[in-house]
Amino acid sequence: MLHYMVSELQLHVLGLCDDATLFQLMHVSSAVRIETRKLFWSRPNEWYEVGSTWLLAGAFAGHTYAALDHDLGCVQSLYVAFTNFEPLKDAA
Repeated sequence: MLHYMVSELQLHVLGLCDDATLFQLMHVSSAVRIETRKLFWSRPNEWYEVGSTWLLAGAFAGHTYAALDHDLGCVQSLYVAFTNFEPLKDAA
């Protein structure tokens, strides 16, 4: 539906979307991907959080974030949440 709107109206509607909606649109709609990506990543002081367990387990993408590798270069500030300070177990 958005691809039938006049571009100015489309930008206005996208500007009203919350971050979660922009994130989903950025990954599922090729018609508005470029504009939603600009809006979503437009806050340079935004911090993103990742869990230490996930990171230390290899930081696998999984199916939900399959396209995230294209956006990682946009992240300016990353907080790694360490919740468990036990020593790492040797895999061998």
